[in-house]
Amino acid sequence: SDIIGRVGGDEFVGLFIGVTSVGEAGECAGRLCQAVSRIPDLELKGCGSPAASEGCVPEGRKDYDSLLIKADIAVYEAKRRGKNQFAFYEPDMKPHS
Repeated sequence: SDIIGRVGGDEFVGLFIGVTSVGEAGECAGRLCQAVSRIPDLELKGCGSPAASEGCVPEGRKDYDSLLIKADIAVYEAKRRGKNQFAFYEPDMKPHS
């Protein structure tokens, strides 16, 4: 019942239906990071180990544009932390420049 779609380049958006808590969302994000890191190199043709950076927005019933902006801010925080990381959006996070 979850939805994942490519929005451009190497960027994807996921909507996880039925996730009812921040803890459960963190578990889903962690499993996604692990799954991406286990993609065999033979599928990547020597490009190296894949990694996921995820920006999570733990609020529902908002419009797509505002959720995407917050997720983008959070994903840059995850990237700042290193490979295979996720970060939840927090209001004090600053947009990347």
